Amino acid sequence: MEIKLFNLNCWLLPPPFSVKNKKRLNNIIRFIEEYNPHVFTLQEVWLNKYVREIKKLLPRYEVMSARSFLYNKSGLVTGLRIPKDSTVKKKFKTRRYINFYELLARKGFQNIRLKNGLNIINTHLYGPLRRNRLDITFDQFGVLKKWADQLNETVVLAGDINMESHELNQLNGGFFHESFDDKHTLVGLNPYTEMRLNRFGKTNMKLDYVLAHTKKDKIDVSTDVLETPYLSDHLAVTATITF
Repeated sequence: MEIKLFNLNCWLLPPPFSVKNKKRLNNIIRFIEEYNPHVFTLQEVWLNKYVREIKKLLPRYEVMSARSFLYNKSGLVTGLRIPKDSTVKKKFKTRRYINFYELLARKGFQNIRLKNGLNIINTHLYGPLRRNRLDITFDQFGVLKKWADQLNETVVLAGDINMESHELNQLNGGFFHESFDDKHTLVGLNPYTEMRLNRFGKTNMKLDYVLAHTKKDKIDVSTDVLETPYLSDHLAVTATITF
């Protein structure tokens, strides 16, 4: 069986912390329509009105989020046009020295089990203001590995992992499968990486991945980073999953 997946950190922060949100959201939705994935995994869709717009304009998809009264907690949105069996939403444990933005974000992961037995995990890990605070990110990745292992089923992990490929490869230890190439998802040529607070961050890094883990069955994940169009400050990752 083959499944197409589209993943993107959408950078849809409350204005004025991100720019051209309405235009970019429309472009993201249009691209999803044209690419026609079986599954899309989005991060940083923070406002409930953006979630409503995605549901309205992509009616063929069952769209899942963690809405609250004020905002979409965790910023995660997952869409499916294939049948699901169950959905689990988890929040990462809060550490006392976590930065204020991350405290508000209430990051975690969604685990959607499909009727075909495949588990899709959509996640966004901690983004430290200083790279010497990556221990939180590493711990959260460990939580995901433990969760995937106890499922004892085939798992696809998609999202903004907030680690460069050499860091992830070392921490992963062969648990999840992916090429771990260095095709960047934050690139200096993308004009959105120079806007608002992004201008103070690093570019030319790979932070976004689609990974797979299985104990029983063979699974192959072929990924590609889309160099254009520019939909966000991150580049989108597409994947074809064969199992």
